[in-house]
Amino acid sequence: MIDSSVADALLKNEGYEVFCLTMQVTNSEEVAKAARDAAQALVIPSDQVDLRGIFGEKIIAEFCRQY
Repeated sequence: MIDSSVADALLKNEGYEVFCLTMQVTNSEEVAKAARDAAQALVIPSDQVDLRGIFGEKIIAEFCRQY
């Protein structure tokens, strides 16, 4: 989270158009809130994509199957 926020700030300071997109892959609201707060502090637009279902099916389930 910190790395992305620093990159966002540096790019914005260089004049680039920056957008924050958070991929929600767990049920933790803490990460999503931190991303929203960082985007708000940097005054950049942000959105969140709920990928919990497909992440669970394609990544977690496949990992467990192969393990």
